[in-house]
Amino acid sequence: MIRLLTGFPKLDEMTNGLQPSDMIVVSARPSMCKTEFCFQLALDAALENKIPTVIYSLEMAGSQLMTRMLSGHAQIHRSRIQRGRLDDNEIKKILNSMAQIASCPLFINECSEMTLLDIRNDIRRLNRRLSNLNKNSPELSTPSQIGFVVIDYLQLVESYQRFQSEQERVSDLSRVIKAIAREFSLPIIVLSQ
Repeated sequence: MIRLLTGFPKLDEMTNGLQPSDMIVVSARPSMCKTEFCFQLALDAALENKIPTVIYSLEMAGSQLMTRMLSGHAQIHRSRIQRGRLDDNEIKKILNSMAQIASCPLFINECSEMTLLDIRNDIRRLNRRLSNLNKNSPELSTPSQIGFVVIDYLQLVESYQRFQSEQERVSDLSRVIKAIAREFSLPIIVLSQ
């Protein structure tokens, strides 16, 4: 993979897309839509570009994550989906979005207690699964490697070591995430507050 276009032309122009082995930190204070932005990048990579993508949602339950994705993809306000107040046209949009998302190479891991070793091993497991899928079904055109990862969010990643400060812990986590990005030659977006 040479680069991953984000679907945001100005951002792609400034960065030339997301490069293999990149670790990108998306940081802002709470409620600034970091999660929606990064989930949209992940969905676009999997849905539009057919790049196998994995989201590690350490903060949010899978059902919440899917509600946000469906809301963005179907272009229906999240509160209408959560309340179940949808007209027939919106229901059709939701069902269409669900079918599209279900058919794309998007993997979601909602385990709230993960270490970076867990994440590294999960990427390896998914790569084996994709490789076996392609061997058993050669007509599939899905790449046999994960090509993009989103981790939501950095401060919730568990650590085996004790550190004197949160800054030291985050620094160590960042170093290991960069190593994972290099090992698998894929961009990793990490959310941070």
